[in-house]
Amino acid sequence: MKTLAIAAATILAGVATCASAQTYYERPSYAPVDQECFNPNAGHFERVRPGERQNDLDYRHCRAVDTRDQECYNPRNRSFERVRPGETQNDLDFRRCHYVGYALPEARPAYRERRQECWNPRANHYEAVRPGEPQDDLDFDRCRLVR
Repeated sequence: MKTLAIAAATILAGVATCASAQTYYERPSYAPVDQECFNPNAGHFERVRPGERQNDLDYRHCRAVDTRDQECYNPRNRSFERVRPGETQNDLDFRRCHYVGYALPEARPAYRERRQECWNPRANHYEAVRPGEPQDDLDFDRCRLVR
């Protein structure tokens, strides 16, 4: 009986080892579909074109390309405009962009690092800006940073 139990345990251990050692070739690929890699000769990132030979790219320095809608700041209009891919938009400041539906990233550090005061035309003086609180009486075009 003892020999039979040892033999059964040995067979079960062998079957379990074989089952866990199987390789699954149909795994989904988690690599980013759209990516761009650095081109040291040109000094900028270029989109990787699958199936095409691109020997000038440094594949050690790659990043995923986010294809969500973006808005960038237009200094003439003092507002954000949606980026239209494939179209030249020289009036936009591409250093100040955010994804549509997200909080404005450049608004946070100004309140965190320095206080800001804006002009109140009814009271004829500057008042401190309180983030997250509506202050409809302030003129946000006439603001200054307080040290």
